[in-house]
Amino acid sequence: MKNRGLGFYFTEFATLASLLSAILYGICRENRYPVILVMLILATVAGAVVSVKPFRLTEFFPFTFNAIAVGFLLLVLLNNLADIMAKNNVLGLSAPFVVAFVLSILALLCSAVAVVLPQKKEVIKQ
Repeated sequence: MKNRGLGFYFTEFATLASLLSAILYGICRENRYPVILVMLILATVAGAVVSVKPFRLTEFFPFTFNAIAVGFLLLVLLNNLADIMAKNNVLGLSAPFVVAFVLSILALLCSAVAVVLPQKKEVIKQ
């Protein structure tokens, strides 16, 4: 654990946030698009792979999967908000969906930061 860089911890947080978001999105009533669940699960798996064995340029995979999931979640959010404004949806947004959306945004931001930060500390030998 001593040779872990700051990017490792951002990757771990993004992986955990993606996993929790996938669980919460799976149980909410707004889960219309199965691609969101698939992308969140792929982001979780890719983040776990990057954490265990970081290869060159593999940090982009969790970021890409999280970005696609957030894009589709934004689509679902905007559709639901339009239904609420048109008074077609009187129930509003469910709490698991809102928490899943926020966690997905956090996962996207953390995976974006993990792309630019090193996964391992550079040891300078003199």
